[in-house]
Amino acid sequence: MSDDPVDGSIDRLEPDEPDPEAEYSPDIPSVSVPDATEDIPSVSIPEIGDTDVPPRLARAFWGAVVAVNIGLFAVSIGLMVGVFRGQWQLGATAITLGIVALLSGYRRYRAYQNR
Repeated sequence: MSDDPVDGSIDRLEPDEPDPEAEYSPDIPSVSVPDATEDIPSVSIPEIGDTDVPPRLARAFWGAVVAVNIGLFAVSIGLMVGVFRGQWQLGATAITLGIVALLSGYRRYRAYQNR
């Protein structure tokens, strides 16, 4: 004879064992959370159009942003190419291009600030 039950139920053969998680687990406290929308004051948000920024300022700002992004990208790529691939000539070219772009962004920022 086999120990396997005929109907496929294994639970009949296992003795009742205590549940260690229920016995030793910490009691989790319940917390009541107040409604967060009760005392929120209403705030009006002003409409912002394209005309709020002078065109010269917008052009100087975005020019500086693009120049600094290109500069940071080129310097980081140049360093990685030089260090990881050992191609220092290509890396130095990228680093030089990045420094020129960063200086261009700085020049744009100072030129607008001195106007």
